[in-house]
Amino acid sequence: ETTCPLGLKPGKYFIEITRGYDHTDDNYKLTLNFTKDNAWEQEENDTYKDADEVKPNSSISGSIDDYNESDYYSFSIDDPGYVSFDFEKDYLEGNNDNSFWRMYVYNSNSPSSNELFYREFNHSDIKESTACLGLSAGKYFVEITRGYDYSEQPYTMKLNYVKTDDWEEQPNETYKEAKVITVNSSINGALTDYNDDDYYKFELKNTSKISLDFEKPCLDDDSSFWSVGIYTSTSPTSSDIQTYEFNGVDKIESTKSIELSAGTYFIRVNRGYDHSDVSYKLTLKDENYSGNEQPAGEDTLGDVNGDNIINAVDASRVLVFYAALNAGEVEVTEKDITVCDINKDKMINAVDASLILAFYANLNADPSLTLEVFLADKIKN
Repeated sequence: ETTCPLGLKPGKYFIEITRGYDHTDDNYKLTLNFTKDNAWEQEENDTYKDADEVKPNSSISGSIDDYNESDYYSFSIDDPGYVSFDFEKDYLEGNNDNSFWRMYVYNSNSPSSNELFYREFNHSDIKESTACLGLSAGKYFVEITRGYDYSEQPYTMKLNYVKTDDWEEQPNETYKEAKVITVNSSINGALTDYNDDDYYKFELKNTSKISLDFEKPCLDDDSSFWSVGIYTSTSPTSSDIQTYEFNGVDKIESTKSIELSAGTYFIRVNRGYDHSDVSYKLTLKDENYSGNEQPAGEDTLGDVNGDNIINAVDASRVLVFYAALNAGEVEVTEKDITVCDINKDKMINAVDASLILAFYANLNADPSLTLEVFLADKIKN
């Protein structure tokens, strides 16, 4: 009989041989096998406090040598991104699909509870790969323990890591943990288990026509695998404004636009009638956005309505303000001058509105043009 491999640190150890349930005085022969290997777990690593460190994009091997044992590993990432795991082991004979290994991922704030990720591995597949798990920078723990059944067969776990800032970050399973996204941008994610929810949060400065693109691999199954709902900030867990179902056949599905007023909204991605842990890409679009508006900021010259873009709407606001000023209905403030006085003549009038319109028209020919460069050229000419 051959035991499972036991990972050990350098040092001195003792072996005890004693009787089992019964006794015999027959002779036995014990052979001690040793293989030097820096990529093997080192006992004792049965708790997170004794976890073996695993570097991103590297592998480590181990075995569950006792029915109640767990192997703990730790890893750290310096930047946001996503991780996945490859789990390899030899084929085991069996007549069922019961799991033999379970994997849990925890963050450093709760290394023994409230797992971020859970996966079971069976006896028949030699190599299994997990879903992608989006994480922020930090330290995390991995626990490998027995599944429904038990095997002391050695395993090899590879930790894959990709640095990116366009991936969901766990935990984001409630609206309070929602990842902030912006209009006309994309976010990637995956429903890592049957009960997983992904929440996202976005804000609208103005009334907008919002639509979604949902991209995922073809699963050759027309069932609903993803349900995506849009919620208001006053009811982020109920009374959705709109819910969309996405199937497992079409690689890209686009929704019809809905009109939303200015405010804060949440998007919830959860499983449909069926579940898949393949990665998805969600794009949030505003159909009123032409792509050539000039980015601005708070109290920025030309951004009269404060929506972070400079366009014809701002010119219209200048004209409205100018009319109210002539009628004696408003007084000019320092902020008004900062935002509306385009030609810096200490007055706000139709000239400023015409300069904004001229700038916006020139953006069609040169989307990289800034208001400052445009005004400098006007003064020069």
